[in-house]
Amino acid sequence: MVPVSVEIQRDPVPTEPRRSASRLVVGLGVAACLVAATALLVVWSLRQQGNTATDRRQSPLPKLSPEARALRDEAFAAAEQLVQRFPRDPDAYYSKAAVHRRFDDLEVAVACWHKCLECDPNFALAYYCLGWDALDHDQYDRAVDGSIAVS
Repeated sequence: MVPVSVEIQRDPVPTEPRRSASRLVVGLGVAACLVAATALLVVWSLRQQGNTATDRRQSPLPKLSPEARALRDEAFAAAEQLVQRFPRDPDAYYSKAAVHRRFDDLEVAVACWHKCLECDPNFALAYYCLGWDALDHDQYDRAVDGSIAVS
């Protein structure tokens, strides 16, 4: 056999922006996990109580168990920390909006989607969510004509 030598090149030491991006990804992952765990607990809690509300406008949240409330508060805190650590990143505000939207705190969610657009006017997910919010509130003209981006 002929000996084969392989030279492995290592990546250069990551720069600060790369570290910030990886921290953001980790933060978004943690926030997403908290939201998912909380949503599962909320669904489980509501099924235990026999709540079968299907109308999205009818909020079942007053019947949350203490465990579900604690997880909800933890998700709110994680989302707020994400925004504080990355105040110019639209993904951080989108994550916070997703947490608040999940728990029917629409005023905060809408404010966060607008903040996404302040950070990046081309952030498509914010337009999408603002459009759905306008449709949920029967504001069809705003949903279609693009005035949803104006607060």
